[in-house]
Amino acid sequence: GRTNIHIAPSTAVATLRGRHPTMPGRVKSVSGLAIEHRPPEKKFFGLLNKKALRKPGKFNITVSGGGLGLNTVDMAKSILANPSIKKGTVIHAVAGRGLNLKELQQLEKSTKGKAVQVRAYGFAPLRQMMGEADMNVLRPHGTSITEARSAAKPFALYLPYGKARGMDINNARAVNKSFGIPLVNERTLGAETARIMGDYSSEVAKAKKFKTGLFGGAPEISDIIRKTKSFTAHTPLRNRL
Repeated sequence: GRTNIHIAPSTAVATLRGRHPTMPGRVKSVSGLAIEHRPPEKKFFGLLNKKALRKPGKFNITVSGGGLGLNTVDMAKSILANPSIKKGTVIHAVAGRGLNLKELQQLEKSTKGKAVQVRAYGFAPLRQMMGEADMNVLRPHGTSITEARSAAKPFALYLPYGKARGMDINNARAVNKSFGIPLVNERTLGAETARIMGDYSSEVAKAKKFKTGLFGGAPEISDIIRKTKSFTAHTPLRNRL
């Protein structure tokens, strides 16, 4: 950005500093990440007029693909296609501002009353959805990864086979290396979902280990920017921070 400074969690600092001779002095580490974790709202899914999805026996999966809802249709279909997925599973597919909401709504209609069902959403408070879900599947965007970690629930990172963007691949590999989060595509997602469901207590215990702190790193990030020499006392952003 304008300050030529890169702010990263401690797990990514060594990789970033090795990319260019000038990087060691420009990469700043923070102990936490910038999204504050809050407990999910009670019966969150019910607030979106989806009836009582938290009944005993239900297994809730949130699938998301950033603001555009990339690949959420493929994610939902991949899970639906696996016969090992437990009866009572509900897939909450978030379209965001993408163009795939109608297709997700068609999936919702076609799975009504079935053993595994889809629920379609446009804009939705994803952080709360991740917190209430039993499992999350997401495209590996920085904010979504942070939200998934904060939720302390098992999650998988989706990279469409042969079509993943370089930025997504780098994000996914870094998280996989640091925390062992599984990388999946349309061919493997269904099997990975069934595996996590089959050993769920163990997967939840793992998830709690990569949960972010309660307050995140926003104060640290603000302090780093304010102390950067290129920001003068009259810089509007510095003053707002």
